[in-house]
Amino acid sequence: MLAPLGVKCLPSRWDIELLTEFVSPTTSSTNIELLTEFPAAEFLTAKLHATNYKVHRTFAALRGVLYRGSIDTMKKILTIEEMILERRRLRREGKRLVLTNGCFDLLHPGHVRYLSQARALGDALVVALNSDRSVRALKGEGRPILDQEDRAEVIAALECVDYVTIFDEETPRELIAAVLPDVLVKGGDWALDEIIGREEVEAAGGQVRSLPYVEGSSTTDIVERIKKLPS
Repeated sequence: MLAPLGVKCLPSRWDIELLTEFVSPTTSSTNIELLTEFPAAEFLTAKLHATNYKVHRTFAALRGVLYRGSIDTMKKILTIEEMILERRRLRREGKRLVLTNGCFDLLHPGHVRYLSQARALGDALVVALNSDRSVRALKGEGRPILDQEDRAEVIAALECVDYVTIFDEETPRELIAAVLPDVLVKGGDWALDEIIGREEVEAAGGQVRSLPYVEGSSTTDIVERIKKLPS
């Protein structure tokens, strides 16, 4: 979402993509004027009214910011072994780690709200993502819609997510036992006594939480609605 006028902030990845559609070395003065429609581009306005050379430099800078953002996103995706090492570092620093798991196929508002709430329970949030094989075993053929690499990248792009790791088993029990987060979180459609990994986390002194379920927000619902659309 674009920042409101007057808010001093760097443009988001999506703002940059919109801007770079407009700004190029051959951008006309008319299109430069249109850039003032993007509030997050306020900090660029003075430069964009200058020469074509400066427009070229701004274009290159925008592309650079977008590229760096992509690199930062991919750095969040860790192997299980790397996540275990990162967990040890967080523990040494006295930081509280929250873990949740799921398929996260076709990201929707329910996912975003849930992950934001989970992140608020600690200092860092790791999302344990079911592998493609694991999703097929749980959901059947035809799922996942997005493969594990795409799903991991989309989840990692969320500001509220600090780490993403992929597990291949049908349940995350083994991963949870290895990481032992301070807080284990699932959506409200899971009763506390049904949450896999609860015994391991509570035995280590951690907490298990069930967050409110967002009605009408599920990948299965979205898929069914798409199937019913007129062809």
